[in-house]
Amino acid sequence: MLRLKRRTFLNSAALALATWGLDGLSPLAYHYGRVLAQPARQKFALLVGINQYSPDRTGCQPLDGCRTDVELQHQLLAYRFGFRWENIYTLLDDQATRWGIEDAFFSHLLPQVQPDDLVVIHFSGYGSTIALANQSPHPSFVLVDSVFPWDPQTPIQDLPQDTLRLLVQGLSTQRVITVLDTSFELPASALLRSAAKIRSRSPSWSQVLAPDTLAVQERLQDIRNDRFPDAVPSSLWPGLLLSAAAPDQAALELKGDRYTSGVFTTCLTRQLWQAVPASTIYIDVQRLQNRTTPIVWQAQTPYSESNLGNTINLQELGLIPTLSQGLEGVITTINLDRQEVELWLGGLSNPILRSYGTNAALRVARSGGSEPEIVLQILQRDQFVAKARVISGGTHSSQQLFVGQGIQEKIRLIPQSNTLVVALDTNLDRIERVDATSAFAGLHQVKVLTQTDQSADYVFRRLGKIDRTANDWNPYRVSYSSSRYGLAAPGQDILPGTASLNDEAVKTAVQRLDARFQSLLAMKIFGLLENSVTTHLPLALQVEDTLTEAIVVDYRAERALNPVENSIPSSIPSNSIPLLSLPIGHSLTYRIYNLSDRVFYGLLLMYEPNGSFSVGYPSSLIPGYLQPLGDWSLPPNNSAYPESRLEGVLPGLIPEISLFLFISRRPLTRTLKAITPNLGSGISVLKPLNNPLTIAQAIVQDLQEASSETWSESGRSDAWALDMSAWAALRLTCKIQY
Repeated sequence: MLRLKRRTFLNSAALALATWGLDGLSPLAYHYGRVLAQPARQKFALLVGINQYSPDRTGCQPLDGCRTDVELQHQLLAYRFGFRWENIYTLLDDQATRWGIEDAFFSHLLPQVQPDDLVVIHFSGYGSTIALANQSPHPSFVLVDSVFPWDPQTPIQDLPQDTLRLLVQGLSTQRVITVLDTSFELPASALLRSAAKIRSRSPSWSQVLAPDTLAVQERLQDIRNDRFPDAVPSSLWPGLLLSAAAPDQAALELKGDRYTSGVFTTCLTRQLWQAVPASTIYIDVQRLQNRTTPIVWQAQTPYSESNLGNTINLQELGLIPTLSQGLEGVITTINLDRQEVELWLGGLSNPILRSYGTNAALRVARSGGSEPEIVLQILQRDQFVAKARVISGGTHSSQQLFVGQGIQEKIRLIPQSNTLVVALDTNLDRIERVDATSAFAGLHQVKVLTQTDQSADYVFRRLGKIDRTANDWNPYRVSYSSSRYGLAAPGQDILPGTASLNDEAVKTAVQRLDARFQSLLAMKIFGLLENSVTTHLPLALQVEDTLTEAIVVDYRAERALNPVENSIPSSIPSNSIPLLSLPIGHSLTYRIYNLSDRVFYGLLLMYEPNGSFSVGYPSSLIPGYLQPLGDWSLPPNNSAYPESRLEGVLPGLIPEISLFLFISRRPLTRTLKAITPNLGSGISVLKPLNNPLTIAQAIVQDLQEASSETWSESGRSDAWALDMSAWAALRLTCKIQY
């Protein structure tokens, strides 16, 4: 990167802005629609990621996932959205200084960006706040050369968010997307987020900005005032801001499959790989929240801010996919001699990515027509990179491949012997860890995590509480109970119903949680089956709030093979399901549309945060006294099954429910047999289940049977092979408003 001396840089700032324009600072009356209606001429990106923080210098511990975030974004922009490699500027670790970021703008972005270009800015690292004298706190970015001020008069070396805002406003385009995987507050509750790192640093208690920081801001502000004296200042972020967490929350990073990444960046990247319909930013953020909720529940809620309004969409900003279909990754290297390819699998979530080992398969995304389906079978995988061989698609199929070609899920492998992985939190002492390890050894299908580079499903830990301190720079302290224990998902609070009510021994606590472990393992299996975006089964789903008659879910399987071309009453159907939030006392009505020419078979399960499961059936199929549960068949050819009401699902003191709708092209025979012992004298619309793990295992085997029509076996003795054209597993999460 071209470097300037500091003085030269400051003196050239005014000239640079005057030469390249401040069109981005025009009043809101400027005709955004006319500008945004044109395709982006060029696309630029600045990606910043910092892991290597010095605790002595910056006042914060090193992070692990910021470089991964940058890699995820880099591959996404290059392969999914067609950014040229030379137009993607990255600043990693020791490059990510305040000077380096400002230099990237003045040496690269400001000289090159034109009014119809697209610019993406990404930052992964620590955030903090600055409390200047007689001013409200300002957000700031902690950079690798930041110095934590240990006294009120030490100048603050952070990059103020105000400076970044002015730099973004200096770009000659309205098409700017700023992605911040950081947080500026350090809420007390975040200190109890087990197995997660928090991207917030304690607030600075200095009240003095570094002089050169003020100089840059003043020059930017003066030029703006001179150039646009009548411009009306806006408190909204210029272009579009996508932020990892609400202002009072902490952004988290978690371990994946031999990697660590930011929760927000991982979910955003996956969504952008798989997204298809152009929708509003408001809807996109809803979908993003639905992806983060199963990971961090309510601990971290992504949000957006824009001076362009919530009706703008990413494609209008210029972020247009190179292929209109949703993808899980891309071909990055081709070896024609060996008929092998190298893949980037950035569109797969961490749980699903784990299953993409030897013999899992993907198909090459087709642009239309009747060309044969090209199938790639995985040979080996390391994190997001996999090697695969061409196994079908015709004699010359490998010659039809090219670098940058999109790939989609075809065959997902589900382990025949699933285990729940539990980590022992660092707040346990040596004796507690020994006792816990011994107790877990006696449990079925539960594994204690021993390697720190692996990710855990849950964390066994002592109960903790937050105490206030007298220190302004460290106002909170965590204290732990000596003999009370609970279970938490990484990055979440203690799960409801798992906390000790009284003092107990470690072994007693582990044994007490045995039933809950089985329930959580069932949920893990259901999570491995969820494929609402990637299923090839032709179907649609509409969910309505019964009281308001508003459609709250309008879903269609976008990748369905040979769907029947009949219309469904719909506005803009989506290939993903949003997070729902309904007032207490409301109920849901759902309608399933079978778009194929054959009968499908359905099953509905409900999960509550306390670990309980229930089975739901349409009222017309509820069996009589001592009658077995019959097939829930869904007739073909776009006919909607009679609407099915879920009365009684949402009332009561239940903060959240998850509904799993399973649709298969073959009867779920094993599953219905496993459910039958729960029925007693029959079932109501919802009937509690006492054997969810048995039912989960039966569902996998039924879906394997349905997959056998097109894919004989996995080729492995330890996994089931499920064909995306054989089933759909849709998850609907609903939070209850009180």
